[in-house]
Amino acid sequence: EINHNYETIGMVVWYIFSGKNPESEAGSPLKMANMVAVGYRPEMPLAAPFFWRKIIARCWRQEPKARPSFKKLIKAIQKMQVLNFPGKLFK
Repeated sequence: EINHNYETIGMVVWYIFSGKNPESEAGSPLKMANMVAVGYRPEMPLAAPFFWRKIIARCWRQEPKARPSFKKLIKAIQKMQVLNFPGKLFK
């Protein structure tokens, strides 16, 4: 599995914590896509807890093969959920 769309997951999590539209920095979706393709990433939202900043950073790795698989993302989120939120929130 090549993880080429996981930067999108990183953008969704970024949007949740920043409350900003990532395209607002570029002016259009096409310009943002071109900026991301050459390595640009928006500033990490300070409101995001460390765990989620780490997820964003992993999803934004430039090399697609270095990004986590969806399976690894789910396992990391489930592990965080078990440690911080007893119960069956994601299961």
